Amino acid sequence: MSALTDFNDLHVVQGKEAVRSTVLAAKPVGVPNDGEWPDPMIPGATPLPEIPASLLPCWVGDMALAVADSTQTPPAMAVMLALSVLATVVQRRWEVVPFGGEDEYTEPLSLWTLTAMPSGARKTAVINALTDPLMHWEKLERDRLRREIVAINAARAVAKKRIEKLIRDASNADNDDARVRIRQEIEREEEGMPAEIYAPKLFTGDVTSERLQSLLVMQGERMAVLTDEAGIFLIMSGIYSGGSASIDVFLQAHAGSPGRPSEYDTEACINWLIEREVRKVQTERPQDRLARVQADKIEMENAERRQVLIPADQLEPKLRAAMVAARELWRNEPARLAREVPGKPIKEIEELLAVAFDDFLVELSRWPVRQRSIA
Repeated sequence: MSALTDFNDLHVVQGKEAVRSTVLAAKPVGVPNDGEWPDPMIPGATPLPEIPASLLPCWVGDMALAVADSTQTPPAMAVMLALSVLATVVQRRWEVVPFGGEDEYTEPLSLWTLTAMPSGARKTAVINALTDPLMHWEKLERDRLRREIVAINAARAVAKKRIEKLIRDASNADNDDARVRIRQEIEREEEGMPAEIYAPKLFTGDVTSERLQSLLVMQGERMAVLTDEAGIFLIMSGIYSGGSASIDVFLQAHAGSPGRPSEYDTEACINWLIEREVRKVQTERPQDRLARVQADKIEMENAERRQVLIPADQLEPKLRAAMVAARELWRNEPARLAREVPGKPIKEIEELLAVAFDDFLVELSRWPVRQRSIA
């Protein structure tokens, strides 16, 4: 048969015998020879091999075993997190050459691990025990570099102010020679400004893609994400970017690719945006300012009318009224529940209590307060 035809076309062209012979010649796919289907594979029901702490050598395995024993958790969780901590330390410092020698093929030592455990499984206790040495090292380095960081920041601040003054002087210079001389002074200030340094940081928790790019640049392209919650996956899936996945920096970091921070996320760009808005206000004409104030007033009145905005002088009375209404509602609930609860099964009693509590919270948060009768 041609790929562009079916059995109907085959019957028209060659007849029923050709269709019958084709069907009989077909071989079954995926059916065992004995004609019996295997047992279905239910997710989570297939036993998996254990990941014992003995898989890790010497002191790493001893630490993973000790953490698992002390926290009464599966050794696999301590093993996986111990590997993540090791990757935090060695990434961007060494590379693996699988084929050895002068081979150009290398693999980075970045590592992704995922340990899925239910709530209350003591994930926090395990990750705290294994990352405590990292945090201790960070504190020692911060203490060691504190004076140097303060001195460099002070020198940079003075140099920046000096450059600002020179720029103003250059704009007011009377001739080109003076401007050239001032520009040369600005160049010397720029060249003599010490490079900014940052306190060492080995890992972070939930972090946006933009902030992670900045951290990678600040920390010499070495940064780990170690967290006991799944918020990082919400960030990667685009919770802060309108549902559009934002994983480029994570993929680049895992592959050891040099990342570059956003040009619009730098301190200079942010300061420029702030100064631009300030200049807009400073250069605003009186009639423009009056129109802006009137527009703001109309917008606030509309928000009040839609009950989206509550004026400050009305906030306390409305809140007090809402609390009084909620208290009255809750005061009558015990008597009503006492009449309805007897003889009901436990599940219905729990539902009654949940509904009553929900009504109490709704009444407390209602703006403005509406009168309500309770049956």
